[in-house]
Amino acid sequence: MESFDVDSAFPDGASPASSSTSCCLLEREGASIPLKSRDVQAHVYADARFSAVEERLQFTPDKDAQVTFKFPLPHRAMVHRFEATMGTRELRTEVKAAAAAEAEYQEAVKQGHSAAKVKQEPDSSIYTVDLGNLTAHELCVVRIHYLCLLECFAGTLEYVHTSTWVPPYISPKLDKDSAEEAAKAVPKFAREVSYTLSYKVHIYSSTGVCSVTSTEAIDVAEGEPGSSCQSIVSLSSDVADPARDFRLLVEVTQPDSPPPLCTLTLQRCQRSAQAKTVGLASFCLPRLTPAEQQEQQQGQPPAEPPQAQQEQGTAAASGEADAQQQAPHDAPAPEKSQGVAGWIKSVFTPKSSSRLAQPAAELRQPRPKKELVLVVDCSGSMSGSPIEFAKNAALYFVRDLPVAAGVKFQIVLFGSSHKSMNAASLDYDAQAEQHAVDWINANVRANLGGTEIYQTMKAVYDTPIPEGYERQVIFLTDGGASDKAFIEELLQKHERAAMTTVQCLGVGHGVHRHLVDAMASTTGGLSQYVLSAQDIVPSCSFMKKCALSDDVLLQPRLKPKLCMLRSVPAVLPPRLFAGEPLVVLTEVVKAEKGATLELSAVRITGQEVHVTVPIPDVTEDLTSVAARAAAGTKVAHLEGSAIATLHAMAYIKCLLSGKSALHFGPDGTRTKKDDVQAAVQDQVVKLATEEGLVTPYTSAVGVLLQADPKDPTKTQQMEVPLKLPQGRTLWAACQAADEAPEGPFMPVASARAMSAPFSRAGSHRGVRLANAPPPPAHGNYRVAGSRTCGADIPPEMQKVGGGPVHF
Repeated sequence: MESFDVDSAFPDGASPASSSTSCCLLEREGASIPLKSRDVQAHVYADARFSAVEERLQFTPDKDAQVTFKFPLPHRAMVHRFEATMGTRELRTEVKAAAAAEAEYQEAVKQGHSAAKVKQEPDSSIYTVDLGNLTAHELCVVRIHYLCLLECFAGTLEYVHTSTWVPPYISPKLDKDSAEEAAKAVPKFAREVSYTLSYKVHIYSSTGVCSVTSTEAIDVAEGEPGSSCQSIVSLSSDVADPARDFRLLVEVTQPDSPPPLCTLTLQRCQRSAQAKTVGLASFCLPRLTPAEQQEQQQGQPPAEPPQAQQEQGTAAASGEADAQQQAPHDAPAPEKSQGVAGWIKSVFTPKSSSRLAQPAAELRQPRPKKELVLVVDCSGSMSGSPIEFAKNAALYFVRDLPVAAGVKFQIVLFGSSHKSMNAASLDYDAQAEQHAVDWINANVRANLGGTEIYQTMKAVYDTPIPEGYERQVIFLTDGGASDKAFIEELLQKHERAAMTTVQCLGVGHGVHRHLVDAMASTTGGLSQYVLSAQDIVPSCSFMKKCALSDDVLLQPRLKPKLCMLRSVPAVLPPRLFAGEPLVVLTEVVKAEKGATLELSAVRITGQEVHVTVPIPDVTEDLTSVAARAAAGTKVAHLEGSAIATLHAMAYIKCLLSGKSALHFGPDGTRTKKDDVQAAVQDQVVKLATEEGLVTPYTSAVGVLLQADPKDPTKTQQMEVPLKLPQGRTLWAACQAADEAPEGPFMPVASARAMSAPFSRAGSHRGVRLANAPPPPAHGNYRVAGSRTCGADIPPEMQKVGGGPVHF
């Protein structure tokens, strides 16, 4: 397998081709930001299902400047290295506690030295790069390195680069401080930007690549001879659009033999004076045979296959001690479930869900029928192509449902408020289908103002579930809300949570995957994304199949034997989809000869399924582990330290999301957040500084000392804007200071925060803050965002011309 180390993926001096041209982007003050290029080089490791990415930002200021750049990363990504070259001098940063890094950066800038800092915004996928005291007409190259776990569904890997972002809806239910913090984290946007964008993606696979598809005009070439790089995908700066997320679907060549039940990738690396062994296991539980499917539909337990009997007998005869940690019983679901690649992953079995705690006899009963509730975002930010994608997806979902299965369905549209197609869900038949199609065509419009996800989902959950049914919510949105924690809590703790699963479909470019993925993972659902019309059928088909499928496995459990593992202490997904991989990352703390890790789950018929992988002890040669792997298990050895960094990322994610062992007592009861906050922060800082990771509690900072320090009071303040996502309409409204309503309003960079723009009468439905800065007395109040439907802006209030929009 290809050797890889996170600190040596991009050799010194290696640089992506940069654009030879650039244009000026005018600030309101008239200064130019000659940003040259934003170049992305990615290495996709299909066997281990992760990518290593380096993004380079190149620009030259016309004057001495302080520069800020805010950019989004995918939800399962984290920055692990940050560098900058200023002229001919190299600046390397060190990860420190956020407060210490901020103090060092500010002190260096005040004294006239050049400095660089990168931080992660709290509870967000937005990162902020600050560059202090840049020299006029001197090239500055910023290099941002990050790792990302990849999604895998239906045998296809998905690589995504989030080049832009949709401003979030700032809910009025947030308090003033929370709303202010949410607004500070929002990047600036512009209708046009000065920089170009290019991509070069190397794809590595031990079995080969069957196909690479994208909605972009990509060039695909064969990989380098003598390496496992199968394909090199390029998208030139002449074609790539900063307003569009870049998405690749990579189908890996399947071997002639059946796919392995588990693929285990091991890595041993040095951390300080101690060696660390980490592993990435991808479990794939077998699908039902046609005979088993028929027996399941009749509610009869199938005969246990000989292979399963043999596995169980081996496990029972081994007599090995179970060294797993004490498990909290009502811990929430992990960051990502859905049976695809996601965060881990521990050994705990929840009992809060009555659906999961059923005895085997009850599991053998016929499954409840399906009630499908289609929830469609019709807020103003969905205007343009997103609402068309959502409408077409909704039409796809309501057509050709299985009549014989007794499906019921309902449709809910939401924005600032919500409305339903019917007072209660309907029995699906040809007449009901036509009624739904006509209602969708007549009502799905981006004209319902803001995006109140919480109130809409609460209304859906509060509605009683018909007797003998379970609820599958299909949630379509561009996914932007600032009250993510409230939404997750609702989905976890509502009395109907045990019988409700949320499948999320993100639509349009710049989708907030941080929120969409969290909603799906919290309920054991899955998330898919539609960036173009071509994505609708495959994404919706897979989601529809999962929503209606009975080929699921419940009560998944990880059982380490003869070993102690440091896995992320979070609950496994409440349900797994047969045939779809579940990724597990773990560190081997102690292990004896013959140690194994077993994944078990229960089919709805009551049949147990087991998959076992070997775990090496601290002295065992990793290359020899494959010799004692069970049939159907593939073991590989990866040099370097990438998996150790991925494991640290997963561990930190669970700490930050409140799903770690620290958040639960010995009896499984949840600990008060305030009681463990200090301990969580200490653990995050310790692990992040060891692995060089940027988190909400740690930042990377570096200082370049100057022989001739600058005067920071004479440098210009600049922020590099993101390009507004494709399909969104940039609008701006102005308001004279003497016409401002009593008390200023928070200048949020989002039409999602308001159901109508500022008007001459001063009406505004956003968040009103007493301490927010008033509009400038000498200029216009300019707001960037997506234009809302049904709220036309008077011609005299419209702005013309380019340049970033200030707020």
